[in-house]
Amino acid sequence: MSAAPPTAKPLPYAPSVENPGPEEARIFGELAESYPAILRLSTTPGDVLPDSVSTPRGLSVKVLGVSGDRMPGSEDKATQDFVMANAPVFSAPDAKQFLKRPKLLAATTDWAETAKKVLSAGLRARRRPLRRIPHGTQRLPDA
Repeated sequence: MSAAPPTAKPLPYAPSVENPGPEEARIFGELAESYPAILRLSTTPGDVLPDSVSTPRGLSVKVLGVSGDRMPGSEDKATQDFVMANAPVFSAPDAKQFLKRPKLLAATTDWAETAKKVLSAGLRARRRPLRRIPHGTQRLPDA
């Protein structure tokens, strides 16, 4: 029997253009009805694989035309960038190590999909017993 995965807590308000919520909860300096954005979905292998193959997946969002305070060195920019991943930690300790990975990825992108499925299934099977061990106050997620 596995525990249900943790769920996000509901916001104490329903943000909208008319009622954006407290000032400190706002992401952008000025409120607008909408912002143009560029979204990018990614997988580490670089090729499209079924969801049954365990691999990090990511989403990046670049929001355009954002005003407000900037980090030092980016005062002339008008974008806000968000990077998200389905892993609890980033896969590399720093940018230098991260940039070494494209060479490895390029060498493995076109490997047989069947081999990736078999490897993923085997690794998931090894993880199953670990999910039964309590981790803090929650169990590890099933996925």
